Amino acid sequence: MGCTVSACAKLCKKGDGPELDEEEKIRTSEDFHGLRLHFYRIRQQESPTLIPILRPAFVITFYYILFSVFLAVGIVLIIHSGQIVSLDDVRYDNIDSCNVGDTSDGTTNNCQVEIEVTETLKAPFYVYYGLTNYHQNHRRYVSSRSSQQLAGEEQTDAQLSSCEPILFFANGTVIIPCGLTAWSRFNDTFSFCKDPGCENQIDWTDQGIAWETDEDVAFQPGPWTDAQNELINSPDFIVWMRLASFDTFTKLYRIVNEDLSPGTYFMDIGSNYPVSGYDGTKFIAITETSWFGTRKTSLGIIYLSICGCLFVIATALLLRHLIKPRRLAYEDLNLVKEYLVKTVDIGDEEVKQKALGQQSNAVNT
Repeated sequence: MGCTVSACAKLCKKGDGPELDEEEKIRTSEDFHGLRLHFYRIRQQESPTLIPILRPAFVITFYYILFSVFLAVGIVLIIHSGQIVSLDDVRYDNIDSCNVGDTSDGTTNNCQVEIEVTETLKAPFYVYYGLTNYHQNHRRYVSSRSSQQLAGEEQTDAQLSSCEPILFFANGTVIIPCGLTAWSRFNDTFSFCKDPGCENQIDWTDQGIAWETDEDVAFQPGPWTDAQNELINSPDFIVWMRLASFDTFTKLYRIVNEDLSPGTYFMDIGSNYPVSGYDGTKFIAITETSWFGTRKTSLGIIYLSICGCLFVIATALLLRHLIKPRRLAYEDLNLVKEYLVKTVDIGDEEVKQKALGQQSNAVNT
């Protein structure tokens, strides 16, 4: 039987001549500061290795530890999610005075919706607008923009070809910012008030609604007009340009900096954005957040479901081990000896007995 590792090479070695073997020659040489010996061991499969022995006790204990971790995380998520105050979404595109129609003619439709607060909202909490059936993840929609133009770099017409089909005005002037994403930006406006006449408005801000990296790097003023630079640097525009992954999404509109006690509040809306042309809807979402984000009871349920699967697996393995334990081959010296006799069919008996003794010591320890 051929030998492929150094252990077998020693078994196959014939004679006891004074000549040093290849490893000893490399060890005594000073070439490459020992690198030759290192690569020799790799070629001869002698590099240090760790082969874990997955005993039943270890595997079962590991599954129960995972079960405990997932159980704890799931319970914490559900408890914290229950403590977050989140109001029901308020749809407003189906209100006659808010309905823009299939297309917008530039006229703002003013309307008002009531916001019922049933529990105290503690500052800071967040106001979002949401759209449904709107595919910002469409490939053409995603690619129709110029990141260089948004970063304030002047581009040639050829360099702006990625903005197609929204690139030029009818008179041939370049659109700034160009592209489908920028051209279709959401432009409804909102005012959060404590009274129907909106004379007492709630304190909120647009500072912090956009990512700092976007504000500091990706969206910068360029050699454009003041109005164009103001649009590109607008937090609302930057938030819109951060594309959503699904067709139903919310985007942060404002951060409220005062507590709201239970009661009825009012949202004045300047409706400009048409959605009925593609069977979409518009809504407002108001919620608090925690260290893991907004209210996510489903996330805790997922953790508990995985926790249940881990418990079933661990218990099944434990019962199987108690009822019908499996004999481990490496703990049976007779099986080890039989294996050595079959596989190491060359070399002297002394080497075999030495290997068997090493295996016996390993088992005893």
